[in-house]
Amino acid sequence: MGIGGPLRYVIRQGESKLLADAFTLIQVVNNANLVENTSKRRQYRSLESNVRERLPFGSLRHYFLFDSTEQEFRTGDAGQRLRTVAYEVVHRYVDAGAFV
Repeated sequence: MGIGGPLRYVIRQGESKLLADAFTLIQVVNNANLVENTSKRRQYRSLESNVRERLPFGSLRHYFLFDSTEQEFRTGDAGQRLRTVAYEVVHRYVDAGAFV
């Protein structure tokens, strides 16, 4: 992941849209196809740590990276952690009076 400048806009389907003054990025990675004992999981943790060290960056205030399998996201601890973070993020913005 390369970050070359302050995050202020997102381009989706050919349209540029201004981001909120502050936002949280939750990145979800399906690791079902990873080889057993791969270093990729350590790389995910390192990536998450490196991004967080650079925050705030433009409008990006919080960053979370979750890697697991689809089944673990649906019924396991990974899913519970993801739901907890998502719940806290939504309530942080709602409590601040911001639109999510």
